[in-house]
Amino acid sequence: MRGISLFSAVLLCLFLPVAAPAAGLFEDVTDLSSFILASSRNSVVATIIRTEDDKRDASIFLLRACYSFKTHFLIQAEQPYVTVSSVSGIESGFADFRFRIRATLVSRPGASVFFLTGLRTGSGSREVFPFASGSIDAEFGWAVVDTLSSFILLGAATTAFVWRGPETFDEATAHGNHLIVNVGISFPVRESVDVAFLGTGYVLTSGAFRELYAIQGSYKPSTFFGFFGSLQAEGGKEKERVSDFAITAGVRIFY
Repeated sequence: MRGISLFSAVLLCLFLPVAAPAAGLFEDVTDLSSFILASSRNSVVATIIRTEDDKRDASIFLLRACYSFKTHFLIQAEQPYVTVSSVSGIESGFADFRFRIRATLVSRPGASVFFLTGLRTGSGSREVFPFASGSIDAEFGWAVVDTLSSFILLGAATTAFVWRGPETFDEATAHGNHLIVNVGISFPVRESVDVAFLGTGYVLTSGAFRELYAIQGSYKPSTFFGFFGSLQAEGGKEKERVSDFAITAGVRIFY
């Protein structure tokens, strides 16, 4: 019951109205949700993301590794490489390196509560903003997962505190302290196939707000590897969006 009440609180937070100029970084809606729902097994992931809006097109090539530590901790590290095409030309370079930890606080049949923390290094090339932040972001939050008879409910809220020098601020690269709220529902279609519907609210302390939605499918033909793909879109006003849509495809190998 406590898990359900926490999930409901997250769902209410997602739909709180907030005034919104555009701002923020590119977000993959499925990234955090997949990390929360991931099994406690070591794995490596290779992903290709294609995202577009009316100003730029981008291709993101991402390598990610997950390591399970003492059963209660799952550690994830990822490094993207980005190619961005816009009216000003083509820019390529590494995006920010990202490190995350999931700590299990409560684990019982049908329900789990996790503490989440992470670090975005700001090591990426500024030329590929909004895929590189030019900042150091420390992330803290929690997640609740409830497994019901035929589906799984997910709720999460993470806060990021952003450190960067004043000389790196400008209107075209707005990025500051923010809250990200995730909700989702996952349906195991068969033993090896899952479909998930996800929603995310991205709120900056400056008052900016974005809403993102995604559908993700995964197929695991064996215990050693699986495939996944997703389609993501940003809702709300056009001026609030960082991208219009994103398509993702990838493979996960367990070891």
